[in-house]
Amino acid sequence: MATRGGAAALRLTDRGCIAEGMRADMAVLDADKYEELVYFYGERHVTAVIKGGKVHEQR
Repeated sequence: MATRGGAAALRLTDRGCIAEGMRADMAVLDADKYEELVYFYGERHVTAVIKGGKVHEQR
């Protein structure tokens, strides 16, 4: 919801949600909940990086 609202506020119609045909920059994390990340500081949680809708890094 925060992503959609931010895109709408900036009048960016090609982003704001995760869907086919939309622009996307994101990191895919290996965690059940984002709150867990602080308890495992120093470990690599990123499993993939997606920029411009394309996977650039994947482990």
